[in-house]
Amino acid sequence: MPTLKTPVYYTVTVSAATNGSVSSAKITAAEGDTVTLTVTPATGYTLDTITVTDASGTPVTVTDNAFTMPAKAVTASATFKEGTYTVTFNAGEGEGTMESQSIGSSTAVALSANTFSRTNYDFAGWKDENGNAYTDGQEITLAEDIVLTAQWTPKEYTVTNTATNATFESSVDKVTYGTAAVW
Repeated sequence: MPTLKTPVYYTVTVSAATNGSVSSAKITAAEGDTVTLTVTPATGYTLDTITVTDASGTPVTVTDNAFTMPAKAVTASATFKEGTYTVTFNAGEGEGTMESQSIGSSTAVALSANTFSRTNYDFAGWKDENGNAYTDGQEITLAEDIVLTAQWTPKEYTVTNTATNATFESSVDKVTYGTAAVW
């Protein structure tokens, strides 16, 4: 009669992480078992590295957050890095180009200054896809990529009326570009 071999179970230790968490459903596993780690970055962070080493310090291969248990206890750990997101600038009805800007999720950074232009209009700030308004140079943090579209207001011009050999009265002294002046 064959003798049944009782499997030996080894400890799976998970080190505490900063800016996220890592856990294992198994606290012990037999040699050859698949151990899957659950990795959850904190808001604004992404997984940087996940490491598993056996009791003698030998690295254990991790693929898709899972590893095969060796014949030794293991320690799993994860490091997280700040997420970096992109601000894409859109001229709207204006002209010109602007480089995209990378902004992290935990440190506020000033938006790049507007370099777009529009004839007869003044730059009036930015709006994102959800209609949220931003000022030029405003300090922001991000949790996702965004597109900011330039907003424009028509320039206002001062009109000087001059009459020769006639009496001329006007109540209009300023005209906004794109509107008619009536005297």
